[in-house]
Amino acid sequence: MNRKSKQKSRKNKRYQRKLYKKTLSHLYKLKDEIVQELKNMEIKVKL
Repeated sequence: MNRKSKQKSRKNKRYQRKLYKKTLSHLYKLKDEIVQELKNMEIKVKL
């Protein structure tokens, strides 16, 4: 394996990790929004 491809794979891994963290935080935000919506719906159903 030459140096260039090693650097490339390292860069790729870093990028993957970054993407993963970003996606994860986005999903957590979505989850919070969904939970909030469900609570709102429950309140409406009770009324």
